[in-house]
Amino acid sequence: MSAFRIARAAVASAAFLTIAGAAAPAYADCQSDFTSLIHRRDAASAPAQRLFKRGAGKINPVEACAAMGRIVGPSSAIVAYMKKNQQWCSISDDQVAAAEKGHQQIVSQRAAACSAAAKYRAAYAAALKQRAAAIAKMRAQAERQAAQGGGPQVQKMPAGPL
Repeated sequence: MSAFRIARAAVASAAFLTIAGAAAPAYADCQSDFTSLIHRRDAASAPAQRLFKRGAGKINPVEACAAMGRIVGPSSAIVAYMKKNQQWCSISDDQVAAAEKGHQQIVSQRAAACSAAAKYRAAYAAALKQRAAAIAKMRAQAERQAAQGGGPQVQKMPAGPL
């Protein structure tokens, strides 16, 4: 009985090694390609992670939009690679679906950050316009006073010891 088990194990091992031996270059290529894509995505997401840690709830939306924009490309490349090489690299449908879901979350977060950045820029531009109008009004008032001979009053410094 034990000889039968040994023979069966030997046949199974030989079959596995034959299949694995034939597929080993494919898996090695897939692994190296996928690893480089992951490193590229991690390098792109590092500045965003630092920004979010540093911000502690108060993040400049313009910076957040730019940081999230740098992550979308590498994330998209990972999803495209997984779809293109799903059969060759033996990537399951669940893994591809999870990668697509993660990519969609990144895209929606980028859209939200860029929408907030657009509102921030518009509010900043309105504030600058309001400030410029206030400065122009003050200059016009100063010019009217100067034309009437009532320019700004200068206080005299005390002449004696303090």
